[in-house]
Amino acid sequence: PCKAIAPHLDTLAAENAGTLKVVKVDIQKNPKTPNQFGVKNIPTLLIFKGGKVVGQQVGVNGGLPGLRNFVNNNI
Repeated sequence: PCKAIAPHLDTLAAENAGTLKVVKVDIQKNPKTPNQFGVKNIPTLLIFKGGKVVGQQVGVNGGLPGLRNFVNNNI
């Protein structure tokens, strides 16, 4: 699932350049990060605004259109 979502995230990053910064975290190399944000399943997407989580979604849910909706509803 994480590899399947990667091209969609790249597309979102390109479409929202200057508005949205997409950051991918390797939880095997950064094991404290998922615990810090209560991540139980991967892939989990978090949207931050002003340093606070304002949106969270687990999985690809609806492919690229679903991810666009998730982003647009939270930025």
